[in-house]
This record gives sequence, structure tokens and C-alpha cells, in this order.
Amino acid sequence: MNILMVLCQRFPPDIRVEKEARALHKNGHTLYLLATNEGRDKKYADNTFFKIFRYHPNLEYLQQKKKQILFIDDQVVREISKIITKVKVDAIHVHDLPMVRSALKVAQKYNIPIIADLHENMPAAMQIYEHGDSWIDTVSHYLFDNYLRWRLYEKEVLKKVDHIIVVVPEAAERIIKYGIDKSKIHIVSNTEETGYFNNFVLDESIINAYKEYFVVSYIGGVDKHRGADTAIKAISYLKYRIPNIKLLLVGGKGPYAMKMKKLINDLKLNQQVEIISWQPFNKVSTYNYISDICLVPHNLYEHTDTTVPHKLFQYMLMKKPVIVSSCRPLKRIVNDTQSGLVFKANDEKDLARKIYRLYTCSELRSILGHNGYNAAKNEYNWSNDAKRLINIYNKLEKANDRAQGVRS
Repeated sequence: MNILMVLCQRFPPDIRVEKEARALHKNGHTLYLLATNEGRDKKYADNTFFKIFRYHPNLEYLQQKKKQILFIDDQVVREISKIITKVKVDAIHVHDLPMVRSALKVAQKYNIPIIADLHENMPAAMQIYEHGDSWIDTVSHYLFDNYLRWRLYEKEVLKKVDHIIVVVPEAAERIIKYGIDKSKIHIVSNTEETGYFNNFVLDESIINAYKEYFVVSYIGGVDKHRGADTAIKAISYLKYRIPNIKLLLVGGKGPYAMKMKKLINDLKLNQQVEIISWQPFNKVSTYNYISDICLVPHNLYEHTDTTVPHKLFQYMLMKKPVIVSSCRPLKRIVNDTQSGLVFKANDEKDLARKIYRLYTCSELRSILGHNGYNAAKNEYNWSNDAKRLINIYNKLEKANDRAQGVRS
């Protein structure tokens, strides 16, 4: 099949898009990708797995407001339509909720099946994303990022698409409540490929910089739902009990990272906590390598209770014991695989207790790390999720073959 993926941001990077494209390409499908051009990227480019079409988003104020109000981007509609006139498209695969209505408009016109790939619970996410501090920003956030508006929009468009992809069963449970047929909903999780980190060379300078420390790490954004604040506060209870402790928050940037730096200063943890700005992915394996414990300390929101990050499975593939918060998907996976400990979400004292428990028992750290590795190689491995993704397109191909047989 010729598959057009639609992404509402710049590409690269996007780990999930790359993994899906690689799996579909390997299975004989031809891939195209529509993404934004927010710099000087080439308008057209050939990736290993697909041909990329890029466009510069229209940032004119009225166009942006129209998009916010109507959940449709006229520019995206035009760009998808232009691609369809250039190449034969058998299916449209939309990444994340904001672009679904725009893609639907074209798909329905040309009678093309459409797949909505929901990386996260967008209605819930809109409630916790940071916005500007002015009264205009606050009013705009209340009106346009309103949870009920996004839920109604989500319910409407998901009933019209052919297939829906979510990352965890907890997200599927949420979508089923819209009255959507279970057979339309598929779980393709954020698991990783065995051996993926073997492609990266370890950075000796990073290894040497932290070799004297007991390293607890969190790798990823530090927005308020990620739990960086909970992790920092937990270290305040451990700074004297674990004299050589070092919490590394790798990937912190933006306004919320500045708030976390202030929290570190206020708690006098400058020697124990370090925020490291965004790092290229080839450095991530080294930070994983030097870690004694890896964290996913998500604070509890509806959003974090219905998703799972790639980093959990990356930690597991690196044989690292994990400590995660009690958000449902995290708790379920870690308890199922016996790969780490679970602390009560938003409870820094409980997180501190769990860190100290692993600090005092290297044997337990080793057992949990190996359990996680075995799970990430087997049940929680991308090879299984790739099969589920491919099966969706097998169903579409069979449906298309039947339709052609009827027409002939």
C-alpha cells in the first residue's frame, strides 16, 4: 500500500514515527510523510523509509485562531490534497489528534481509509500544557484548550475514522466509552527494538564525569506532569543519607525547567541535582549506562494515567532498575515485569524511600534490571507492536481487495 503519514510537527526527530515507518517499509509498504518545516529543511526529501513533503505553517493570527476554533487547518487540507494529486495514496495515517479533522476532510473526498494514531490523551494533555502568563493567554487557554471542547471533537472524529491506534490498554478503555467499536481500536505501544542502543558509542567524558556518584536519572522533558518536582524534592530527604547521590534530569529546557532550577536552589540541592539541557539521542545511551536507577516519576493526571513513555522500555533494555509513579500504565507494566519499584504518585517521601531501598541493595538492583531486560526483549518488545501495526494494514488491504472485486 501507499501510505501517507501526517505529522503536526517538524521531522526528524520522532521516535514513534520512525519505528512505525521502518516496520511498514520492511513489510513492503511505500511511505510518504507530510511534516512542518520550521527551519531550513528541504521542502522535499528522501528518508530511508519514506519521501518527506514539508510546508511552512501559516502563523498569521486569524488563521491560527480559526484552526483553534474549528479544529481544522486549511493549509494542511491543501497540502494533503496536493500530495494525493502527485502520488497514489491508499491510506492516510494521522499522528495525533489535532490533524485528524483536516485529514478526514480529504480522506472522505477521495474515499481513502484513515488511521488515527493517538500518541497521547490530547484533551487531558491540553489541560496541563504550559501557557503564557498574560490575561489574554489565560482566557485563550480557557476557551480554546477547554477539556470538554477537545473531548467532543475527539469523540466526533474518532467515530469517523477507519482505525484508531493507542499506546496502552488504559487509553483504549477511554476511547471505548465514546461508544466506538472495539474492533477499530488497536494497541501499538511505545516499546523499543532489541539492540537499538547498540548502535551508539558511549561517551567516555560523561562516564568519567559521574563515575564517583550514585546516579539517579530521568531522561526527557521536565514539564509539570513529568514529575521532575517530585524527584527533586525526594533528593532533599536523601542528601545526607546518600552523600554521593546525583539526580540527573537530562533534557530539561523551557520555562518549566527554569522553575525547577529555582526549586533546586531553594532546597539547596545544587550539588545533588543537575539539569542537563536537551541532548542528541546518541548521548542518551551513555546517560542510561551511567545510571544506577532510572526514574519515570510522572505526577498523577488523567493524561499520565493513560499513556506510557518510550523511556521506560529504553531503561529496561539497558538493564536498569526503574522506579515509577503509580500512574496506571506504569504501575501495571513494572509490577507485571518485576523490573522495578512503584511509589505513590506526587509523594516525594515515598519516592525517597524507594530510592534508598535500591541504594542499599545492589543485588535487588541487578535482579530488577535483568527482569526488565528480559521483558523488553520478549513481551514488551517493538517486534510485537510492529506486528499489530502491520495487521491493521493487512486488514485494509483485504477490505480494498474485496471492494475491487465487488466493483469488477
